[in-house]
Amino acid sequence: MREGVVEPTYDDAGGPEYVAVRNAMEQSQDRYISFWRTEARSANAHVARTEMERLQVGFFAIRQRHALQVTKAQSDALCRYWSKKTSRGMGDDFFADCAADSIPSLVSRIEPAWWWREFFLCLQHRCQRFHAADGVFLDQLPGIRARVSVKKLSAEIAEWSKGMSDRWGWDGPGHYRMLADRAAAKARTLHKWYETCAPGYLTDEDVRGSLHSRLVSLLESRDPWKPLVSGRMIESEHWRN
Repeated sequence: MREGVVEPTYDDAGGPEYVAVRNAMEQSQDRYISFWRTEARSANAHVARTEMERLQVGFFAIRQRHALQVTKAQSDALCRYWSKKTSRGMGDDFFADCAADSIPSLVSRIEPAWWWREFFLCLQHRCQRFHAADGVFLDQLPGIRARVSVKKLSAEIAEWSKGMSDRWGWDGPGHYRMLADRAAAKARTLHKWYETCAPGYLTDEDVRGSLHSRLVSLLESRDPWKPLVSGRMIESEHWRN
C-alpha cells in the first residue's frame, strides 16, 4: 500500500518535467550498461557514464522536492486501508501470505480440522482484543526507556506510537506498565513450555536449527499434496485463504 502510491505521486507532483527526466535517465542507464559490457574503458563508456550521472542528480533533486507530498500520500493510503480493516484481532487471512512450504501452510494441509477448528479459532479468540503492534511495542520498550532523558517516558512512548500509527493502524498501547507486566507473566509461561517440550531451543542456536529442520522435514513427509506440488507453489483445498 505504501509503495504503490510512490511513483504515481511523483508523476503527478513533478509533472512532465519529472517524467521526461526519469525517462532520459533510464535511457542513459541502458546506454551506459550497454557500453560497459562491450567496451568498458572506451571514451563512449566514459561519456555515457557522465551523462547518466548528470541525469541521476537531476532526477533525485526533483524527487527530493516532492518527498513530503509522497510521504503524505503514503499516510493517506494507509489511513484508507485501515479505515476498512479491523485494527485488532486476527482476520481469517492472517497467514495468507505464508509461503506454500512454510510451517503454517504445511500444518494447515496436514491437519486441517485441528488447524481451523481448534488452533486458529483459539488463536483468534485469544488475540481478539489485542493489536499486532502491541508485541512490537513490547520489543521496543526497553530501548524507549533507555532514551528517556529530558522527556518523560510517556512522552517518548507517545512519540514512538505516533510514528507507528500509519503503518499499523495503531492507536497506541494501553497502560504500558500493565501491558509489560502481563507480557512478562506470559513470557515466563512460554519459557517454561519451551524448556519442557524443547530443551535448549531458546538458548542454543544449534539445537534450535536442528529442531526446526526436523519439524520441517516431518511436516514435508506428511504433506498430502507433496507428490502434486512442483516448487511448493500449489495450495491445497484446505488453505481457504
